[in-house]
Amino acid sequence: FFLMIRRPPRSTQSRSSAASDVYKRQVHGGILQRKCREIEDVYSDQARELQRTFEAQKNSQERDLAEAKRKYQFDQQQLEEQFRQCRDYASELEKRIMILSEEIEQLSKINFEGQNENKVLRNQIIAYESSHKSVSDNLKEVEARVSVIRNENDRLNSLVQQKNKEIEELQ
Repeated sequence: FFLMIRRPPRSTQSRSSAASDVYKRQVHGGILQRKCREIEDVYSDQARELQRTFEAQKNSQERDLAEAKRKYQFDQQQLEEQFRQCRDYASELEKRIMILSEEIEQLSKINFEGQNENKVLRNQIIAYESSHKSVSDNLKEVEARVSVIRNENDRLNSLVQQKNKEIEELQ
């Protein structure tokens, strides 16, 4: 806006007159208003620059926070998937252990039965020897059966040891 500056009347030449004082106040007031506007402009420019800087920092921090949140969620999903896989693997191992335990139990029964059959055969050998039958023929037959049973017994013992090792490895 335009400030109307009033000049003193021409008839008053003295610098100390009332009209001169009004003129001086108007001139000084205009200068002060201009200076105030200049200072106001400088500070408002600085305030706008600070506001832009603040907004840029805020936006950058929000982006960083969003990226960190996405990374955290991704890491959490990966950990949950790994946990599910571990749980599934542990379940599978438990099933394998149960199967191996059942197999060992069956092999132990077979081994026990083989040992009992071995005892029965030994008793038969004793009975054959005491009955004066053809000991040599019967003995060969019994020895062959004993050999087969021993081989079977050794094989079963080997299987039991192998299954025990597998269980130890799984645990």
